[in-house]
Amino acid sequence: MIDNLPRVCLTRLHSTSETIAIKRGESGFYPMGDYDPDRFNKANGVTPAEVMAMEIGSMFGWDVPGADPAAHAELTEYPYTKRI
Repeated sequence: MIDNLPRVCLTRLHSTSETIAIKRGESGFYPMGDYDPDRFNKANGVTPAEVMAMEIGSMFGWDVPGADPAAHAELTEYPYTKRI
C-alpha cells in the first residue's frame, strides 16, 4: 500500500502549526522550520489525500486503511495543511 505514496510530504503539526516532514514508511516526523507545506507538496505533486494518508501512516502504522490515499479521495483542494 505505501509503495504508491510519495517519499516525503510536508504538513503542519496539529498541536503547534509547526511545519513537519513525514517520510514514507517511517513513524513520527521531522521539524522543517519555515517551509510552506502546501507550496512544497504542490511543487512535488503530493496530493492532499496523500498527505492525510501519510499523517495517519506515520502515527498508526502503514498497514492501516487510513494510510491509503484512496480513503481520502474527497480531499482535493489546497490549502489542505492550513486548516488549523
